Amino acid sequence: PNKRKIVVSTNIAETSITIDDCVATIDTGRAKTMFYNPQDNTTRLIESFISKAEVKQRRGRAGRIREGLSYKLFSKKLYEEDMVEMPTPEIKRVALDSLYLSVKAMGIKNVTKFLASGLECPPLEALKKAETMLSTIGLLNSEDLSLTELGRFISLMPVMDSKHGKLLIYSILFGVTDIGVLITSLLSIGGLPFVNGIENREKIRKILSQNKNKGDILASVEIIRKYLEINDKTKKRQFIKDNCLSFNKINEILSSQAQYYSILKDIGFLPFNYQPNVKFREFNRNQDETELI
Repeated sequence: PNKRKIVVSTNIAETSITIDDCVATIDTGRAKTMFYNPQDNTTRLIESFISKAEVKQRRGRAGRIREGLSYKLFSKKLYEEDMVEMPTPEIKRVALDSLYLSVKAMGIKNVTKFLASGLECPPLEALKKAETMLSTIGLLNSEDLSLTELGRFISLMPVMDSKHGKLLIYSILFGVTDIGVLITSLLSIGGLPFVNGIENREKIRKILSQNKNKGDILASVEIIRKYLEINDKTKKRQFIKDNCLSFNKINEILSSQAQYYSILKDIGFLPFNYQPNVKFREFNRNQDETELI
């Protein structure tokens, strides 16, 4: 009684979460959205104004059990003149490697023509980039663009980035399974697992430089491995603090790691009873070979 609950949320609250007793929303009119640039093959999280459809969706979060209020932190003029009617479809703003591979695995020869027949056609430049990338990493035959054997296996894996799928399979083939899965899990979070405040930058630089011969990614993996070896909760918390690690990012990495092990078991590359760092030594016979990794 006599308390007001305030929920601070990303745009996940537009459609994925319903809070029944919410009676007011405060809408910034902005969101961070992933956009892919095929020219330099990069994906960026860009903050921009949302669409009119999303404004209406946000307004609808309030007043589900009684009359509600929706406060907008932007002008009516901006809404009418600058905001587009509908958000950009995901197929037009993400890398298409995974989609291209999935369509090819369905037995469709001309992927570009097939996708062009959809309600929203993806950019031709992005499709060509996906085609080139998949050929370069050995998932498509460069001559006739058919799937290679490696491509067939990776098409069975629900991973966002086909390069990550290749890394997982090669890790098993070369006997560095656990560290390969950990590296892929780290890459999947889209950055290093540190709290990147200005006050931490120099400290993080020193932490990474202790493993200067390995590069930032392998140095970060080494730190995460040390964290996982600690069993005491108090010592784990202290380790996170001492090494400027982000607890949320560590949890993301561990969640991805569990998913990747499950995927590799499902497609038959790992035994169903496989456990990391337990009796299956042949899968990690080269785990100390830094050059190979």
